[in-house]
Amino acid sequence: MVKNNVSIRDIAEKSGVSVATVSRVINNRGKYSKETRDRVLKVIREFDYTPNMTAKALRIRRQQAIGVILPEVTNEYFAAITLKIQEQLFDLGYITMIFNTSYNNEYAVRYSEMIKAQNVSGIICIYDRQTDINKFPEDIPIVCIGYDPKTKVKRKNFARVYVDVAHASWVVTNALIAKGCRKILYMSNWLKKEEGVSGRFLGFKKAMEENGLEIDKRLLIDVDTTGASSAYEAVTRLIKSGIEFDGVACNSDQAATGVIFALNAHNINVPRDVKVIGFDNTAVSKLFMPAISSVEVRPELQSKYAVECLMAMINGEKLDRHEYVVSAEVILRGTT
Repeated sequence: MVKNNVSIRDIAEKSGVSVATVSRVINNRGKYSKETRDRVLKVIREFDYTPNMTAKALRIRRQQAIGVILPEVTNEYFAAITLKIQEQLFDLGYITMIFNTSYNNEYAVRYSEMIKAQNVSGIICIYDRQTDINKFPEDIPIVCIGYDPKTKVKRKNFARVYVDVAHASWVVTNALIAKGCRKILYMSNWLKKEEGVSGRFLGFKKAMEENGLEIDKRLLIDVDTTGASSAYEAVTRLIKSGIEFDGVACNSDQAATGVIFALNAHNINVPRDVKVIGFDNTAVSKLFMPAISSVEVRPELQSKYAVECLMAMINGEKLDRHEYVVSAEVILRGTT
């Protein structure tokens, strides 16, 4: 059967395997069984599929390497995604070059230029709000994880993978309300620019409005997403000021630990007096006492989509879509 404009994704779907596996078979690289190879090759013959030779020639001239740009290597969430990316790229025969920006856009842009100069095949950027992708070199494939869908990107060879944080925040807020919370402390690391704009805040606002609850602006708190200390200090200030709250929607699991430490220090029981939900479902949420309720953001699925999109672009394939949305899930534990 001959089919025009067949993409590597079509081959993967028909074969019942991932795009990455099809890429490994085509390039005779990485791990796969003989049965898988035979099945993929059979579908390739059925579709009369021919890989893009121009793209292949460009790949040959490029390093079998992918640059991964991330804001902070010590952040557990970023580290988890980076590890999954590295594992998948290794199976495809690519090495991973990791660049830490420390939340500095100048670093991110400079690293992207260095990556291009090294003839690296592509970039996966784990996004933070400081990063301006439009300033990255034009002629290199880029996939961003976590890139705000409202941000306009004026470039080709670009795709983004992100979590539906608006829905996640809505579910978190409703979970706290269902547990009896009415005065909910909302934590963000970007509050000044987030209010009324960010999906996460809008999800919180929607849930509060749907339940007939007013938002107390004194309970909208800006904290550092990467550590517990700023959350601890913020909650301590609230407690000392006499402002009451009975639920906390945190922007990270690390922030949740700081919140719980501050509450414990003032003899406020979690979850009896105040209920707390973190974000990212990192290891600390499972190991903390009590175990922290959190939002599972599926780093393995995010990295899978990112690698598949990037490989498709490297292989010269036309993407059927440039945005992949990952749904989040709230996991209730001992802090609610």
